[in-house]
Formats: sequence, C-alpha cells, structure tokens
Amino acid sequence: MTIYLYLILIGLGAGFLGSIIGIGGGIIIVPILSLLLKIPIQNAIGTSLVAVMATSISASRLFFKKDLTNLKIGLFLEIFTTAGAVTGSILISFIKSNMLFGLFGLLTLVSAYFSYRKNISLQKNTLQKNGIKDKMPVQQQKLNYYGKDAQKDAGEESYEYYDTALKQNIRYKVRNYPVGSLTSFVAGIMSGLLGIGGGFIKVPTMNLLMDIPMKVATATSNFMIGITAVSSSVIYMMKGFIVPDITAAVVIGVLIGGTAGSFTAYRMKNKYIVIILIVILIIFGINMILKSFGLNLF
Repeated sequence: MTIYLYLILIGLGAGFLGSIIGIGGGIIIVPILSLLLKIPIQNAIGTSLVAVMATSISASRLFFKKDLTNLKIGLFLEIFTTAGAVTGSILISFIKSNMLFGLFGLLTLVSAYFSYRKNISLQKNTLQKNGIKDKMPVQQQKLNYYGKDAQKDAGEESYEYYDTALKQNIRYKVRNYPVGSLTSFVAGIMSGLLGIGGGFIKVPTMNLLMDIPMKVATATSNFMIGITAVSSSVIYMMKGFIVPDITAAVVIGVLIGGTAGSFTAYRMKNKYIVIILIVILIIFGINMILKSFGLNLF
C-alpha cells in the first residue's frame, strides 16, 4: 500500500510541475521511478507515456477554457512531433542510451541558457514587444476556438490572449515555422525514446524562436504532448512495458496535480514560469550528462 501512495505523490508532483511549465511531467517521472524506486526503465517509460497523456488532459481543460491554447499552431507542429515519436520508438533499439542521454543533457542546458537570456530582455520589453493593447474586459476580447484575433496586420495573421496577471490583452505573431517544425520532430523523437512529452524542447522553441508568449507556449505544449504520447504508448503497450497497477497509481496523482498546476499557471506571471522552467532544465540536464558517464545526481 505504501508503494502506491509514493506513486500517487510522484504523479501529483510531476503533474503539477509538468502542467505549469508545459513539459508533461515525463522528464520527472522516469528518473524517479527508475533511479529511486528501482522500477525497470522500460516500465518507467511506459508509465510515463500514459501519465503524460493524463497531464495533457487535466491541464488542457482549463487552458482551453481560458483561450490560452493556440490550437491551430499546436495541430500544425504536432504533425511533425508525432512523426518524430514514431521514429524514436523505432530507433530505440539502435541508439546507445549513454550517447542519447549525453546529447539530451547538453540540449537541455542550452535551452536553459537561452531561456535565461530571453527572460532578462523579456521583462524589459514585454509591453513593446508583444504590442499590448489598452486594458479591456476579457468578455470583450473573447477569442475564437483557435485563439486567433479576427484582425490581420498587414496581411499577416496575428493571435491574441488575455493575461490575467498583467490584466492586459497581448497580441503576438508566430514566426519561424520551419525551425518550429524541425524542433517538434526532434521533440517527438525524444518522446519515443525516453517516454517524455518533449515539452522541454517545445516550450523554449515556441517562446524563444517562434515568438509565442510563455503562457501560450506552455498551454499549447500541454495540448500537444498528449497526442505525442499516444503514438508512442501504443508501441510500448504492445511490448508489455506498461504495468497497469503502477501506471494507475501514477495517473491518479498526475490528474490531480495537472489540474492544480494549470489553475496555478493561469495566475502566475510569465517570469515565474520561465524561472521554474530554467531550474528544471538545469537539474535534469546535468543529471542526464552524468548518466551518460554512468553517474547520477539522484
């Protein structure tokens, strides 16, 4: 009974953090299950994939309700992410894990660095960069299903959302679609190989390279990771790597934590979300690099 309580608490924490920063929680669940609870890595990955779907479902409900999720961009990028997830599930038998963990760790540290640099400039230029309009009641600025503003600026489609923390409507334009597509494919490969949602790649990419505000990037990533996990989890289920009782306990915690996390993220300022993201990236980036040499922080 005690082990199941631990599993629920693990899911609770992973779901909470995962929904706040849009990473799905898989990058937290797999190390804890495999390193601390000594669950075989294959089973940990299978459990993580199902938990990632639960995080996506629980967190996306509120994000959709608050019009933070950019469904149009999410569905476009998910085409490439799903292709990557299938590719990763196939490649897992051919790539040495230590090489993969090393590259994975370096990538997370690079993402953490650029997220930090972006956060410094973002706090100084938020109003000018995002073209914030005068304060208006959210009821007057209700967005449509795609989170899209009805207006077009110079023939280019723009998007808009209402930021509760800033009490402002923020308009933004999405750029660098080719880069976003490529990194989404890479995120999908990571999901298929390691059982994570790939949000730690998606969120910085959407925020730093595609100029999507952090809250929208987080919400859109939460929506995408559920779809990504489905394509990978089917393969793991066929191989018998998903243990029902372990998975069920983690998912219960994830559903509760994911709902609480999305509720919290909606009321947090962007800079706090970025700080949490940076800390998570650094911790797991260092651990993955050490793991490539047979060492672990935890």
